[in-house]
Amino acid sequence: MASERKLAIHTVIVNANPQSIETALTRSILGVTYKKFSRKKSGLTHNWSYNNEITKQICSCLYECLKNKTKLSMDDFKVKIDLTLKWDSNGKILGISDIVVSIYLKVGALAIAELSAQTDQSPVEVDLFYSDIDIASENLKKELPNIIREFGLNKVNYSEYDFLKDDTKTMREALKITRVPTVIIDDKQFVNPDLNKIRSELTIAFSPSVLPANTEFIKEATKPLVKELEVILNN
Repeated sequence: MASERKLAIHTVIVNANPQSIETALTRSILGVTYKKFSRKKSGLTHNWSYNNEITKQICSCLYECLKNKTKLSMDDFKVKIDLTLKWDSNGKILGISDIVVSIYLKVGALAIAELSAQTDQSPVEVDLFYSDIDIASENLKKELPNIIREFGLNKVNYSEYDFLKDDTKTMREALKITRVPTVIIDDKQFVNPDLNKIRSELTIAFSPSVLPANTEFIKEATKPLVKELEVILNN
């Protein structure tokens, strides 16, 4: 038919029981139908009762086919349904095709009671290697303390090192610093960074760690193995 319209739609993964399957399919089929044909209100309203009824029959038929074809205890599984939905030009459902029901076996669940942000952090280490005969170094030496104040002086351990002095030689060789200005924020080095880069990196350094509390993996009881966990229904 020239006026026939088709669209592939996909449900979320749900428990393999009639209620869950009907909820997922109804939301997908009727939701997509409304979205695609909402501009044609007269035709959509006229066909709405029909579409509701045919969707219920589709759900019932799919579950019965799934149960009979697989011979599985479906309460142990989850499913995701992919299909192609067909309508006429006014949004009346003509049928579905290319149906694939993917079946998933739940093996366990990760349970986390809480994810909490760690606010009690150690101060961020910031080191500046500069030279008094370098313009970029002088500018950064002037502005870097101002940026650190924005984050709080008590939250930063800030140190400055003159690249040309002998007493910094051992440190700069150990850190492999060959150019100035170089800023070290914790363990990350930045050669001649602009001020926005420093602000960005300090923001990252001050981001709290997220720590899980009371984490447990709950393993499901062993289920009988099946050879195939995907069923294609084309009938």
